[in-house]
Formats: sequence, C-alpha cells, structure tokens
Amino acid sequence: MSSPTNPVKRCAFCGAPLRPGRTDKRYCDDLCRNNHRYALVGKRSNLMCRINAQLTRNHKILLSFLTSKTKADKTSLVKNDFDFSCFTSVYKTHQGREYVVVYDIAYCILDDETVKIVRFCDEDD
Repeated sequence: MSSPTNPVKRCAFCGAPLRPGRTDKRYCDDLCRNNHRYALVGKRSNLMCRINAQLTRNHKILLSFLTSKTKADKTSLVKNDFDFSCFTSVYKTHQGREYVVVYDIAYCILDDETVKIVRFCDEDD
C-alpha cells in the first residue's frame, strides 16, 4: 500500500520491498544485512579477521606453554597450530638477542628446535 505521501521502503541491499515492522528497518532479512555489511567492508576486513584470529591463537598457545620463564620445542608449538610468521612486533635486547612478540608474550628461538618463552613488558609500560 504505497501512496504519494508514504512510499514503499526498499531493502538497502537487494531493493526488495520491506515488510511492515520497525520504522527504522533497512533490510529485508539478516542475509541482506550481512551481505551489505560485507560489501561495504570488503575482503580487507576478512583478512584482518583471519590475522587477528591467528594472533589470538598464537597468544593462547604461548600462554599455555608459559609458566614463568620456560622453553618449548618448536614442533610442539607447530602441532598446536602456532604460526611463526604471525606476530605483533620484534624486540632486540642490548645483547643483540631478538625476541618475537605476540601482544604481551615474547619468544626467542634458541636453536633449531628450542624456543624460550617469556612474559614481555615494554619499557613504556
């Protein structure tokens, strides 16, 4: 029932007429709402979500191996789906040792099979 004063509202994604409901309704269903959001944000957001998920996974894995200062086998980290290419920063000590940081936990590769894991506190904290 459209009239000149009350035009039919249409879905912001597919253009289908909206069924009566909320006055601020913009989409005909959740699928259109999600598709519209994905079209706006695009694949870049999807990539960022995957990277953040891997960073979170890496952090949880390191945390599970961490007691206070501990060592772990690289193979056991990889078996738990740890990705050595995904980290938040790299920190070099005054002695030249390099620590790879995942949020607040860091690891240092000691040799081909051993990794030292420590709680990392930046000097600014």
